[in-house]
Amino acid sequence: MTVNVSSESKNVPFEDSLSELQNIVESLECGEGKLEDMIVNYEKGMKLITQCRSLLESAECSIKQLQSPKQDA
Repeated sequence: MTVNVSSESKNVPFEDSLSELQNIVESLECGEGKLEDMIVNYEKGMKLITQCRSLLESAECSIKQLQSPKQDA
């Protein structure tokens, strides 16, 4: 399953996305609410996971670039 991350959501800070994801997980674990709402929350959670992974990968690349020795041109 491929989940697209909208350009709007890429501007959301990692911490905010992670917090929202944690709230969704807690809500789903309770098992309360309508099935349709739970499915919508699950889909939103999957998008947030993709977004968080993307942000973490980007941060990792930035750190690797900063750690790599500079080459003289």
